[in-house]
Amino acid sequence: MESKASHELPQLPVGSKIWSEGDILRVQIAGTMDVAEMAVLNELSEAHFVEWGYVLLLVDATHTRSITPAARRLQSERLQHVLRPSYTTVFGANTTMRLLSNLVQRGLFLLTKRTYSLSFHKDEAESRAVLATQRTILQRQSGRLPI
Repeated sequence: MESKASHELPQLPVGSKIWSEGDILRVQIAGTMDVAEMAVLNELSEAHFVEWGYVLLLVDATHTRSITPAARRLQSERLQHVLRPSYTTVFGANTTMRLLSNLVQRGLFLLTKRTYSLSFHKDEAESRAVLATQRTILQRQSGRLPI
């Protein structure tokens, strides 16, 4: 489902996309993720949470080179105040992306004593398998079990 506010969101760089596949929010960033992309991701994640009661992120980092310090700062500041029930899987990440993600997680934990669930995988199939397991856990936590 498309976010109601998506028509107001800034354009993403060519090759970058953020879209929904049912209760999974897909992210594909080409090149460097900057503040504009992070802001779009944050807004769509919030809309996804409102709709589903949790957020499942499937990130294809195959063509992502890095995340700017300003984008990391924006995400860190948001997570200090808003930490939704969620799970993020990332596949195709290079060593730099893994290191940056781990640094952001560690910094958030040091500041807030809270963290978010994130795992790295070799491919999309492995990522989807983990999300399928996490879906059930998050649905129970949100009280939105399927019939």
